[in-house]
Amino acid sequence: MVQGHYDNLMEELSTEAPDLYRNFTRIDKDLFNEIVEWVTPMIQKKVTFWRKPIEPGLRVAITLCFLATGDSYKSPQYSFCVAHNTISHIVPETCRAIVAAFRDEELQVPQTPEAWQEVARGFEEQWNFPHIIGAIDGKHIRLCNPPKGDTHYFNYKKFYSMVLLAVADPSYKFLCVDVGAIGSESDGGAFAQT
Repeated sequence: MVQGHYDNLMEELSTEAPDLYRNFTRIDKDLFNEIVEWVTPMIQKKVTFWRKPIEPGLRVAITLCFLATGDSYKSPQYSFCVAHNTISHIVPETCRAIVAAFRDEELQVPQTPEAWQEVARGFEEQWNFPHIIGAIDGKHIRLCNPPKGDTHYFNYKKFYSMVLLAVADPSYKFLCVDVGAIGSESDGGAFAQT
């Protein structure tokens, strides 16, 4: 069955409107294909007598769109024609595969004073901000309250969450990422725990 955004919309956008493809997936077609290539060995399932597995490209597309919107697992089920309970397994598994595939290549924290000075030089030259070694921001990732979570995960926005905190260089490349601080923790508290 060839239906849904992956088989129709994404294919059409990649050939006719690359800027809209990038807006939809948040990356261009070449990077999408590279991610699929790298994570396929980790997320590809076997064909069995009972079912044909969901292909790795569709798994990556679902994951990227889910992460880009921050919506629930139920929303992408309509656009990708995959049940929400299946999506709830696909997204975490694909995220783990992406991290495993790209962690050493993409997340390189500067290790020497000279490397940090290079980052600071980039902020000054590109953005006219002297003496800066990273741009930091956080995002609350909505979740169900974990068992025995009590109110620890309940944040100031009035929902349960975990905090994703990231530091980027002047070219928007992540220098470090921390995920897992409880939602009730302040930004400063989450930063202190990294």
